[in-house]
Amino acid sequence: MSPNPLSETHVLVCFAPGKDTGWIAVSHEVHKHAGVHGSPARRMKAAPRRWWQLPGRWAGHLLEVQLAPSGPAFAAGGRKAALDLDGTARTADLAARARYQAWHHDIAGTTPRAKTWEDYLAGNAAKRAGTQVGREELRRQFLAQPRVLAMTAASASGVHKFDPYELDLYQCNEATYACFYWQTALVGDALITADGQYLKPASTSTSDRFEYFGKALAYLRGLADDSCLCVVAVS
Repeated sequence: MSPNPLSETHVLVCFAPGKDTGWIAVSHEVHKHAGVHGSPARRMKAAPRRWWQLPGRWAGHLLEVQLAPSGPAFAAGGRKAALDLDGTARTADLAARARYQAWHHDIAGTTPRAKTWEDYLAGNAAKRAGTQVGREELRRQFLAQPRVLAMTAASASGVHKFDPYELDLYQCNEATYACFYWQTALVGDALITADGQYLKPASTSTSDRFEYFGKALAYLRGLADDSCLCVVAVS
């Protein structure tokens, strides 16, 4: 799912109105399709509470909700109508743009353009049999590039975390990088539909992931407001 095999990924599980959406049902769906167990991920903003909604009733429409004394509440899911999907996307977009701008200022302006991890894999695959480099050596070469070294160092000491395996997105432009992240915030790295289909990218390539986003977002937008969603973190 993720270009970085060590990173956490997220699966969005969808249920038709009226279906059981307890954690056992959610976990069962994820294990059936992905073969792994996960945990609820509070990644979606809750819709603003209306003045007539009591706290308990309002929170009852959410799953694994994290209430805060001030500011928006975040939940692992809930009824679609109880979630602020636009706000979730907007928050992810702003965070991604801030991260990109920091990368552009501190790293892109001081280091030469680097080859992406996909470039290394493709180049290695094109070599004749017997001359291919081992995957760990290939990874060492990729991580040793000045731009990638700068990203790793900045991630360890700075406010932002720059994933080297997202180098193709960084080296594209800010709009594409932000678009990737607000879409990920809504549909995760894979989606299980209410009728049991498992949507996921055909590969870890960025182009395949954007193709998945298009299909998953179209499905999400078409769901009824009483449908239930849950985000599950898997590793």
